[in-house]
Amino acid sequence: NGGSTWNLGNSGTLLGLNVVEMIDSNTAVAVGDSGTILKTTNGGVDWFPQSSGTLVALQGISFVTEQIGTIVGMSGVVLRTTNGGIEWMAQTSGFTFPFFDVEFFDMDRGVIAVYTPLGQGRVLRTTNGGSTWLSVSVSVSGLFYGAAFPSANSAFVAGRSGRILRSTDGGASWTNQQSGTTAWLNAISFVDANTGVAVGDGGTI
Repeated sequence: NGGSTWNLGNSGTLLGLNVVEMIDSNTAVAVGDSGTILKTTNGGVDWFPQSSGTLVALQGISFVTEQIGTIVGMSGVVLRTTNGGIEWMAQTSGFTFPFFDVEFFDMDRGVIAVYTPLGQGRVLRTTNGGSTWLSVSVSVSGLFYGAAFPSANSAFVAGRSGRILRSTDGGASWTNQQSGTTAWLNAISFVDANTGVAVGDGGTI
């Protein structure tokens, strides 16, 4: 009913859950601490665990179909499924930095928001479904928490000190945008290449 009422579900776990993505009106996937992956196919009435093969905290999800999805987490973990989570296969990211978000435009093209504590900021991009992830250096230091990929060419990442970066070539290069805030931005979402929202600390929208 559009959020007029909310019902408390039974996840079957006491571990922290960090993010959830609705794939359709009945199907959703939630991920969290200690490699937790949960899936529902009946609108959240029942949640069933899936095997991630890792014990690190998982932080980001992106599904492009009910079957094809990617999860990222701490220590540079990237997981990919092509069968709705029956199997999650580890991909090689080349990093051990924390990953807080991933976003795919289609089954091949995606970006990862990389948290690089020291040195030059980076965004990872793939054009082959994560078979290879390419590191793209950006012009600012990199503590990025959120990613969006609303069109074939337009992608965004957001993070520390109000930083928002935009790509107009599918993630191959990135330019800094003026956000008007120095608050840490924790998430970003776009409905198309021009219309989006970023949120962060201190009630920043």
